[in-house]
Amino acid sequence: MIHAMRRIKKFLKFFDRNDRGTVTAEFAIVLPVAVALAVIVLSLTRIVVVQLDCHDAARQAAFEIQTSLQDNSSRDIAEKNAHHVAMKTSNTLTGITVNWTGNSFHIRTSCSVLTRSISRTPLIVHGQARGELYVVDE
Repeated sequence: MIHAMRRIKKFLKFFDRNDRGTVTAEFAIVLPVAVALAVIVLSLTRIVVVQLDCHDAARQAAFEIQTSLQDNSSRDIAEKNAHHVAMKTSNTLTGITVNWTGNSFHIRTSCSVLTRSISRTPLIVHGQARGELYVVDE
């Protein structure tokens, strides 16, 4: 029995050697992975937030066109007002187009996710809204 205990102690001493540096090696592997995951999550969050802002700018522009035309403004003035409202709504707005088809219109906004100082090829997301003008017979 004593002989067996000595063999077990000798066997366990093999695993009890100096393990300095093991934690550093594990940290060196885990830290870059954790940083990469954090960057991915933050980037995706930024893309979603800009997408929502861009869509909201298109919606606000469509609402402005409808209210401007109800106040008997011309289409050009309504489009200028819509452009102004969309720029005010979204800080990242880079462009807005209004396409008319009869009494309906389609607004498409473009918003930059990254500024040009950060990236040479900025990621752009789009927002869309549609509207229709109803003519009330009096």
